Amino acid sequence: SEMCIRDRLRAVLEKALARNPEDRFQSAEDFRQALLASAIGPLAPMDREDLGHMVRGLFSREYEAERARDAEVDTAIAAGAGRRLGPASGTPDPEDEGRAPDLSADLATKSLPRLLFDLANGRCTGRLTLTRKPVIKTVFLKDGNPVFVASNVEKELFGEYLVARGAIQRRQLQQALDLAAGEGIRLMEAITRLQMVAPHQLFALLADQVRDRLLELFSWPDGAVVFHDGLEPADVGLPLNIDTVALVHEGVRDHVPLGVIRRRLQPDLKRQVQRTSAPIPPGITFSGREQKLMRRLDDGPVSVAELARFDGAEENALRLAYLLVEGGLAEQCPPRT
Repeated sequence: SEMCIRDRLRAVLEKALARNPEDRFQSAEDFRQALLASAIGPLAPMDREDLGHMVRGLFSREYEAERARDAEVDTAIAAGAGRRLGPASGTPDPEDEGRAPDLSADLATKSLPRLLFDLANGRCTGRLTLTRKPVIKTVFLKDGNPVFVASNVEKELFGEYLVARGAIQRRQLQQALDLAAGEGIRLMEAITRLQMVAPHQLFALLADQVRDRLLELFSWPDGAVVFHDGLEPADVGLPLNIDTVALVHEGVRDHVPLGVIRRRLQPDLKRQVQRTSAPIPPGITFSGREQKLMRRLDDGPVSVAELARFDGAEENALRLAYLLVEGGLAEQCPPRT
């Protein structure tokens, strides 16, 4: 009852505030355990099973979406296991006819994080085309950083993005499209001329959309990639200030399916990982938990399984190890004999 809870809590607080230090709790852990013991009924702490049921109930839609995504990844991995994995080509553009790509790869064998790290380290300028039928995305890079992204997905058109974000209404989008078609101008210019969105807000929304388009690519378990060096869009406008390395860090942390990460780090999570001599790029800002894992890794070679036990959450260790290995910041040690 409420009276019983108050009596239990009062007894704990009186002990904690006792005048004589010897009568108080001798450690914070003792105080914590006494507080937990005083909680009964609806205030009692939940065990892991109860907490899991509550979280799955609160986020049932997200949970089912994640399960569906994992199933898609597993299917893609299983389909790729039986075929010969090697270089693959994306859908060629007419202007590329007669010119071989400077780079051709399959995301099943060369991950997007590794590919982007390589292009960023090489300060490459050119066009990256990624294909996972029926989706085709084109990323233009300048000095290794993205400056423009195009997509054949209707919902990723900039006008549709503005409507989805609530920046404009659909009737306003149609009005802007009519103006753009009638006068042969770009949609952004039409929206600005009609004073629907302030120019600085429109630019910020464009940068957000480019980032969202890029981050969605990290969820692909497979796909074809080609890169043509030196190709640039006709007009990129103002710089978007998107750092490739920071983008990869966010993509690995929040978007790469765990099935893809496990495939890369397996078959043996007990295999040790060690830091290379490569410095951590300025674009990577580690969280507190990641810093803790990095300090453990800096102490010497450690397995991903050991990192997971050290952190208490396997997913955090897997994602950090994957980021470091794909970025050339760590390497898997040879198997123990």
